[in-house]
Amino acid sequence: MAKILLLDRFSNYGFMNIHIKNAHAAFKRMGHEAKIFNMSDDYFETLPQKLAEGWDLVFSISYFGHVRVKGRTIMDMGQCPHVVMHLDHPSFFYDWVNETPEGTIVTWLDASHIDYVEREWGPNRFAAQACVPPGGNIDTPPTDETLEQFIEQRDIPMLFTGTFHGPPERRWRTEFPAEGVALMDTVADIALSAEELPIHQALDIGAQALGWDADHPIVKAVHHYIYLLSLYIHDHRRYEALTALSRAGVPVHIYGKGFESHMHRFPGFQYGGVGNFYETLGLIQRSQIVLNSNTNFSWGAHERVFAAQRGGALVLSDTSKWYREHLKDGENIQLYQWLALDEMPKIAHDLLDDPTRLFRMAQAGRREADAHHTWANRLQDILKLAGIASANEQAA
Repeated sequence: MAKILLLDRFSNYGFMNIHIKNAHAAFKRMGHEAKIFNMSDDYFETLPQKLAEGWDLVFSISYFGHVRVKGRTIMDMGQCPHVVMHLDHPSFFYDWVNETPEGTIVTWLDASHIDYVEREWGPNRFAAQACVPPGGNIDTPPTDETLEQFIEQRDIPMLFTGTFHGPPERRWRTEFPAEGVALMDTVADIALSAEELPIHQALDIGAQALGWDADHPIVKAVHHYIYLLSLYIHDHRRYEALTALSRAGVPVHIYGKGFESHMHRFPGFQYGGVGNFYETLGLIQRSQIVLNSNTNFSWGAHERVFAAQRGGALVLSDTSKWYREHLKDGENIQLYQWLALDEMPKIAHDLLDDPTRLFRMAQAGRREADAHHTWANRLQDILKLAGIASANEQAA
């Protein structure tokens, strides 16, 4: 049995809290002693004392890899490994990644993020890196076990939860010199013309097209601030997907920040407010289909998919290398292509018009996620990276 400390904090939509809550419960079910420490405003005074209690592992999500108290890192104070599970592209929190100690174990939800880190900081930046998407969050299991119950209990045809930043804008046009704008425009166009092309690989192609190598100052600057491109691809594709569904009359229920003043762009959609992660778990169990738009995790996976599957809804998602390798398109997930986006609304209509097939696929996705994409599954990978066996393995 290992002693594991999980670090928690306030976060948008409560994403951190629900991830930590589910991870904490999974660690305990696996036979470990796990406790949650809230990184409130006074953590500079209370964290060293908590870490001095003696732990085998500190686990945090997205944050705290860079934290130091009087110059001491979390690993120094705890005298144990620290695993940080990141949930977005490294460029979004560049300074935090840059300040995270080399001995930290870092996971990403997209394998291409490891490639980005190695290109920006070198191959030995951290003690270990791996692609480990979050597990599927769940509160209570769904209760619809028959087609009749599925139809009766699920009054939301299609659910989408997420943030909306408005119509996509190429923000770099006001922040970069002319040469940088030319490069970023080229990279954005290249990325949008491909299905599963990581943004830094699109940068390579764009730079080559302009006759620049990786050491060109503009290329290096764009590589550093590549989150601007990643965010644009995200915004552009999300907007296009929702617009296509609205235009085709697919009944979608929307929750999330930023939609309040933009619902006129999506006639026929119902807006339910900002919502949060806990609310979403209940909404999933009222939904027949949950829409996912990875938007720029081209080699990775989003936790929304696994939460939706475990909640008994069918996931309609854009393609990614991870989904193709780990799930079965048309059986336990339904994928769509960005380069054939006009076909996606028809796919949605066909599914909603065939509840028997929809229910069968949703049930297959639920079985798959419950077996292979829970927090316990992911934490097994985390423990192996940290060199810690599960309690069951220790007993054996």
